[in-house]
Amino acid sequence: MQNVMDMKRNKPDIISFIKQAGVSSLLFIVLVGLSLTVLTVGYMSTMRNLQSSATTTHAQTQAQMQAMIGYHAFSKYLNQLSKEDNGLTLIDQLCNGEIKESNPETQIKFEPVGDCNNPVLKDQYEFDIIGKSGGASAILRVSYNMENNIKVIQQNGLIFAGGFEVNQLKDKDEKDNIVASDISIEVPNSQSVSEALKAWAQKNNITFKEYDPRNFVTPSELKDHSNYIYTIVDEKSTCNVSNFHDNLDASCSDFTFTPEDKTWTIDGAPPIGIYWFDGNVKIKMKKDKAFVATIIATGVIETKVEDDKKGTYSAYSPHTYYLDNNSRLSEICPDNYPLQYCKGKAELKADMSQMPAAISNILFLADRLSLAGIKRNSADKKEEGEINYHGTMIAKTSDDGGSNDGKRWNSNVVVNITGNFIMTEKKIDFTGNSKVVFHKGKDQANFIPINQKVFTTGGIRYM
Repeated sequence: MQNVMDMKRNKPDIISFIKQAGVSSLLFIVLVGLSLTVLTVGYMSTMRNLQSSATTTHAQTQAQMQAMIGYHAFSKYLNQLSKEDNGLTLIDQLCNGEIKESNPETQIKFEPVGDCNNPVLKDQYEFDIIGKSGGASAILRVSYNMENNIKVIQQNGLIFAGGFEVNQLKDKDEKDNIVASDISIEVPNSQSVSEALKAWAQKNNITFKEYDPRNFVTPSELKDHSNYIYTIVDEKSTCNVSNFHDNLDASCSDFTFTPEDKTWTIDGAPPIGIYWFDGNVKIKMKKDKAFVATIIATGVIETKVEDDKKGTYSAYSPHTYYLDNNSRLSEICPDNYPLQYCKGKAELKADMSQMPAAISNILFLADRLSLAGIKRNSADKKEEGEINYHGTMIAKTSDDGGSNDGKRWNSNVVVNITGNFIMTEKKIDFTGNSKVVFHKGKDQANFIPINQKVFTTGGIRYM
């Protein structure tokens, strides 16, 4: 009973305590809510910053990727230009700012760095390739080195890069300046070929083609691919052997040398191989004895015969000599065989269409050719002998030894040429009384080296 009375007496205090407990809970909830709100706001702000940073980083990465893609496309573009006739001129225009961007298909953004073509380091070019993504951009600075690269093409026919002139082409064998069939002739402005020439060509299955400029190899570029290398030191002839199965077992021929005109004279048939001369070469061909070699000279290659009225004379490149008669394999690939085109003794390389094997298709490569022929009788325009050249011949110009001026064939001779005849510069004048008979070469012998400019990357870095 006493306890009940005490509880009634203290009841107001109990109620007050319960009310205070409710306010504390409410405050606690409010504080927790505020804390969560602050944390949420802070988290959202952090995430927004992280997202912004990630977006910026992603854009920058994408810009760098675009610059790298542009670099690969721009490299391809430069190498494509280098194959064109005026490609190097266009590349210079890239450097001086005349061309602002590459072809519309690639849409590469680039800028030349300074003069672009380094005046100190020859054939070195520098460009900035620009990539963009969103608001970000990236610059990739690339240094290119322009280098010579020898490749092989299949050529079939005649090339007169400077054009040619004739007096007569009417299918009268004894009078025509040129006799040919089943070949192609490349000349500039082929569409302007006269109707008389077109009629002659159609009758003989000859195709006139527009001259497609390319950089044919020069003598200096094949020096290191030769077997016998003749140079001049202190006005004396020196010779080194190279590219044999056993160089120690090879020796040079002692050709006559005249320092006054820097001329070597080859009398007869030397050992078969690839010869390189830093000057002029005079070849004295013998009756009924084949001359077999590749002769490369920085000057003039001139041929002579024992008797320009009678006899049979023949000159072959090593590969055409074998193709003419496959029993000759051991002659062009002897015990100490040349490494350019022989795999072993009496064995050619499996692929003769690649470098350096294709050099064996070349008979003569020089600055100028002066080719001997067989004299024709003035009365009946007939000849009692013949001279045959087998293999590709490349020079800036040529003559038949009469004018000795490198452009006129006017010695009243007959010359037979089987294979590619490539004149890379001057117009050839056949308006005299000589006759040149062109024969189509065998397909296997029509692979020849040409020089091609290529761009390689010297350095690359992001700016």
